[in-house]
Amino acid sequence: MERLRKVLLLLVILSGFFITTGCSQEVEGQVSLSPKETVTKFFEYRNDKDLEKMEQLLSDDRHGVSWQLESLNSIQILSIEEDTTGKMKEDFIAYGLGKNFEKSNISVFKVEFEVDYQGGFGSGLDNGVHSWWYYLTRDSESSPWKIDDWGY
Repeated sequence: MERLRKVLLLLVILSGFFITTGCSQEVEGQVSLSPKETVTKFFEYRNDKDLEKMEQLLSDDRHGVSWQLESLNSIQILSIEEDTTGKMKEDFIAYGLGKNFEKSNISVFKVEFEVDYQGGFGSGLDNGVHSWWYYLTRDSESSPWKIDDWGY
């Protein structure tokens, strides 16, 4: 009987270890996403209508946006290119939300995507192809990238 207790205790401890390890890897996986991967994952989660995962990739003040996911048929990235000129980053610092971030903690991408909503319109977008800028920030080099702003 004592041996059975020890075996059960060992199983409980091991299962707790595996659950904890699995959770920490997920958190570390989020930190290790590149800015481009962050944008790509965001679109993937939006297409899957997974609001919880979408909001994990957004800065805190961007939570609560009405994405009208219930009427979204699909959204797909057609192209994604980083702004290598630095102009959009400089403008984001000078005129946008980027003034509190180091340049090395800001990344900007031009994303062309196609969206399809039931009824032809949703979340401020007509069905079709759109080209928007996505601005990502992080608090430090060890912090995850978050989508901080977007638009034309």
